[in-house]
Amino acid sequence: MNNGALKIGDDFIVDRNFKVKDLKLVEKKYSISPVVINDIYKSYKTNPILFYGELVAFTLYFENDLIVKVSMYIKKDSGSVWLLDTKQNEMDNVQYQDKWLFGILKAKSPYIYQWGRIESIYDQRAGYSSVVIRYL
Repeated sequence: MNNGALKIGDDFIVDRNFKVKDLKLVEKKYSISPVVINDIYKSYKTNPILFYGELVAFTLYFENDLIVKVSMYIKKDSGSVWLLDTKQNEMDNVQYQDKWLFGILKAKSPYIYQWGRIESIYDQRAGYSSVVIRYL
């Protein structure tokens, strides 16, 4: 992941050159569905996939058909409904995500690279936490 290539599956590798058309090769196998489709902005999501020991749902964001961001949402063990999540729960999730990333990347944040950056964040407006890869 620290080289900019996100290997979601053996045949599903996302890097900064990944395009919307590349989804066609894996959309059925990984249950990829559109989230937002408008002029230059598009996003697609997967069902949860086992990724580095966790069930992770991915959302891929495109601008002008080129990948700009990937958000990863770790499925919670509690099975809680999102309406029951609190800011404290989400802040705890950020700490868990930080430890998870450290285990994968073997380095401490910030994760800034020539190709982009990886962040464990809490989005206050949306009210959820995620791991975000932003491509330059």
